[in-house]
Amino acid sequence: MDITLEDFWTQYYEPEILPTLKVSGRKTYSSLFKNHLRPYFGAQKLAEVQRLEVQRFITLKQSQGKSTETLSHLRNLLSALFAMAISWGMVESNP
Repeated sequence: MDITLEDFWTQYYEPEILPTLKVSGRKTYSSLFKNHLRPYFGAQKLAEVQRLEVQRFITLKQSQGKSTETLSHLRNLLSALFAMAISWGMVESNP
């Protein structure tokens, strides 16, 4: 399937998964996506995101002074997005 990360978030993750989370989790994930993941990965097709690029993203955020906790949340959210995309047959691997 040829879908961007932003479209996956908007069409699938946001309406299907976010409502199942606690309010605090919804707010955190929405903020992380809006402020960090969407600007960096939003226009990319899910199938084109590679591990090296994810590592570069985390390294960039670290160099910008983001806390270890924020870095962990970013990585976990990105992993969760790809895990759902895999389970729904949209991609084959989780970078």
